Amino acid sequence: MKNKFKVTIIILIQIGIIIGSFLTLAIFESETALLGNSINIAGKNRLLSSEFVNEIKDYTYLKNPEANPQDKLAALEENIHLLKNGGMLNENKIPMLNPEFEKEWNEIEANFIALETEYLVFKEKENFNFTYEEMANVEQNFSLFLKSSDQLVEKLGNQVKKLSERLIILQLLLLIFNVAVHVELIIIVTHIYKNEFEKSKKLEKLAVIGELSARLSHDMRNPLSNLKMSLELIDARITDESSRDKLKIMKRSIDRITHQIENVLDFVRTKEPSISTWNLNSIIQESMNQIKIPNTIKISLPAENLLVCCDKEQMEIVFLNLIKNSIESIDGEGTVKIESKETAKEIIIKIQDSGSGIPEQYIDQIFDPLVTFKSKGTGLGLASCQNIVKNHGGIISVKNNPTTFTITLPKKRTLRK
Repeated sequence: MKNKFKVTIIILIQIGIIIGSFLTLAIFESETALLGNSINIAGKNRLLSSEFVNEIKDYTYLKNPEANPQDKLAALEENIHLLKNGGMLNENKIPMLNPEFEKEWNEIEANFIALETEYLVFKEKENFNFTYEEMANVEQNFSLFLKSSDQLVEKLGNQVKKLSERLIILQLLLLIFNVAVHVELIIIVTHIYKNEFEKSKKLEKLAVIGELSARLSHDMRNPLSNLKMSLELIDARITDESSRDKLKIMKRSIDRITHQIENVLDFVRTKEPSISTWNLNSIIQESMNQIKIPNTIKISLPAENLLVCCDKEQMEIVFLNLIKNSIESIDGEGTVKIESKETAKEIIIKIQDSGSGIPEQYIDQIFDPLVTFKSKGTGLGLASCQNIVKNHGGIISVKNNPTTFTITLPKKRTLRK
């Protein structure tokens, strides 16, 4: 159960990494694209300012009546404010300029104002003619404007470069983390298969295979199918050849175990309980009649003889195993106390003994096949008890201090799903 929980957690982490990777890449790419738009707008200042100065020259020196410096100046001013405040241009989103670039933008604005002022002064002159000296001043302001615009373009470009470097580092970290999660998943799944495969090998050698083997095989098929599907999903995303080789080994192990399971299921099928209504105390008594009970051990039956819906022969096996285990755990004198009660929907039976108890290292696996702390135990008795109770739609559990087995059966038997 712990291993399966780990596998579930790791798969969820894997899904989280994939989703996080896509979201992170999308965010970085979006930010990089927006910065690229800002760089384009900042770079456009050079084009618009050049066109403005050329219009002045065309009007002044070439006497071109179609030259219109005022329109170019307005377009340049609009571009500068778009760079700072953001907006839309040709269906492209321009973000607001980050405050860290405000100094460079202020220089651009100051140089633009100087260029605009130079133009407005000479605009008022008659015939709007610039002398060569005056034109040199315009050229100087124009150069300063270009320099400040280029500085902003360069700084924006450096920011894009930093984002790209961070993105590469993040991708490497995600890749390393992703591989680590894959390796951990492979280790856990391999451990699970190794344990299950060893259990299957031992069960094949057992003389008593019957109901327990069929139940175990049946319960393993669905988890194996789920694990195989998970491995296929992992395989589709792995590029590391070493990891791929491990996955191939695991897939072959799944196929081998699945084949063994099908053979066991073909050989032995779990017998469905034949349900009838019986006196609980009579079933317990029949079980006790098959056991040699020492004179030093006292067994007390439930005070109330309840009716229970069950397969009498199968439930006798359950009580025989539990009472026998209780007797074996008592050294010398002791008691085995059997109690029962009913609720609106269930019959609850408790078997409590004064024995030495179950070692804590076995308490969580006591119902697992082949798990036993007794030198002559097979590890099949309690596993069979659990299977029978489950086939009746019930639950069996155990606790220490004192050792108490609790069986909960439905008053009306429900079919297993």
